[in-house]
Formats: sequence, C-alpha cells, structure tokens
Amino acid sequence: MKNKIIAVGFALVLPVFTAQAQQAAADKPSIDTSQKMKLTAQVESIDLQRNEITFRGPQGNTRTIGLGDDVPGLDKIEVGDIALVDYIQHLSIKVLPNDGSRPGSGSMSAITLSKPGETPGVVTTGTDINTASVEEINIEDNTFKLKWADGSIKQYVAKNPANLKKAEVGDIVVVAHTETLAIQMQELEGDM
Repeated sequence: MKNKIIAVGFALVLPVFTAQAQQAAADKPSIDTSQKMKLTAQVESIDLQRNEITFRGPQGNTRTIGLGDDVPGLDKIEVGDIALVDYIQHLSIKVLPNDGSRPGSGSMSAITLSKPGETPGVVTTGTDINTASVEEINIEDNTFKLKWADGSIKQYVAKNPANLKKAEVGDIVVVAHTETLAIQMQELEGDM
C-alpha cells in the first residue's frame, strides 16, 4: 500500500515539475530562422571512384556531394551538365535552464537518391548541433560569453539586449544548424 501511495504521489508531482521546466524554458530567449533558395548549378567534376559530384553555383562557389554506393545514372552525368537545386537552411538557437549538462556537439545526416530509370537526383540533409554554457552576461556592454565543447570561451554582442535579462550564467545554449539540398539533374540524353 505504501508503494502505491508513493507512486501515485510521484505521478501527481511529475506533471507539475514538467510544466515548471517547460515554463522556465519558455521564458528563455530563442531564435528560429530559415532561408530558401532555388538556383541552377553546373557539374564541375565527377569522381566515379568516390561517387562524388562537385557542383559550381551561380556565384562561383562549389559544393561536393558524396552519394554513397550504387548510384543510379551517375555514369550518365557529364561535366558541364546543369542541375536544378533547392537549398534550405535553418538555424535554431535556444537558451535552456541548465540541468547539469555540459557543452557538447554532434551531427547527423541523411541522403536519398533517385530510383533507377529516373532522372538522376539527390536530397541530402545534415544537422550540426552545438551546445555551450553561458559564462558571463554583461548587460551594460550588451555582451555575453559562451563556453563551447572544445573549452574555448567566446564573447558575443546581443542582437536583442532584452534577451540578456532573460538568461542566467550557467544556462545552456543549443545551436542547431540544418542544411537541405535537393538536386535534380536536367533531363539527360539516353536511358538512365
């Protein structure tokens, strides 16, 4: 009977703690922003040994995409071919109350390829997540310092000074950056 009372008491108290943690996080600064672009890119080089294609964008910047094994239609693509590209970039910065966490970092990625017989295309997405701890807040100078996973401490200027009053030394800052590329080759001659 005593165990049942403790379990019921815990079940009643847990939602209160969860709601308090959610409210504390909601009161902290956060930013979410995205940008989308459509452009054309030209195939600059193809490495069939590594299954990689390097594209050159309209401003001269290059990007090499690793495609993995067994890429359908890769042998049909030639240097100079044109691809249509959808590019999406998302940045999320959230300040959270520290739960005992230390700064860290990680990443994840995924790739999807067109099917055999279809015009060659690829969708890649990758997310880098880095966390830092708030080491110092200087409201008068409108600056703050963050300690990153590698131990470096860097100073930043607050874009919105009111956010400095919402954060505390020891808080954790979570920075997530996601890039998604959807690349579709223009119709190529011959069968795929």
